[in-house]
Amino acid sequence: LPHTPAMATTTSPELIDALCRYFTGKKVKRLIITDHTLQKASGFEDVEAVKVADKYPGVKIVLANEQRYFEPVEVPGRVLKRTEVLKLLSRADLVVNVATAKHHSATSVSLAAKNLMGVIWNRGWWHKNGLHQCIADFGTFIKPTWCVVDATRIMLDRGPKGPSENMKKPDLLIVSTDQVAVDAYTATLFPEATAARAKYIQMAASMGLGCADLSRMAIHKIEVD
Repeated sequence: LPHTPAMATTTSPELIDALCRYFTGKKVKRLIITDHTLQKASGFEDVEAVKVADKYPGVKIVLANEQRYFEPVEVPGRVLKRTEVLKLLSRADLVVNVATAKHHSATSVSLAAKNLMGVIWNRGWWHKNGLHQCIADFGTFIKPTWCVVDATRIMLDRGPKGPSENMKKPDLLIVSTDQVAVDAYTATLFPEATAARAKYIQMAASMGLGCADLSRMAIHKIEVD
């Protein structure tokens, strides 16, 4: 079964296009779009996404599905102390975490922090050694400059692969420099019982990695035609 953006399982080529247009307009000379996908059918391998990248000078898509793309790093987490991370990150001046909001069978919801599992190699170790705490711990190592969560349409069940039997269309892009805040806000778009099981959000907040209290956030909503 192909995992298409319309199913809200993968990154939208339209969002990739918008980000490429924005950053190239800001005179960014080199922009790399990358992911370590779970299986072959992915938005990053989709021919439409490649066509988008080809429109812009200096933009390249790297599908990092081989271990040679990764290097071991130390992580000052509570459980996660060491992991293999995409080498490209150490050379990046700016990191933008682009996630798709969706239900996830292991973590209840998959948002910005969970999405960063796309830049590590051994995801199996995380699943076996306290997945929620590992996701929170990784925030001590990497702090994206911007987090962008695509919540134009979200799957409320049967994630992460789908297809979902229950879809929702908030028509929102949620952007923040605070990864915990963007996840805490996006979680409110899901049923309360589903969001409550996403323990990694509160874990990260308790570690001082961001704000999970909506009453303390300066939330600005902009409508775009």
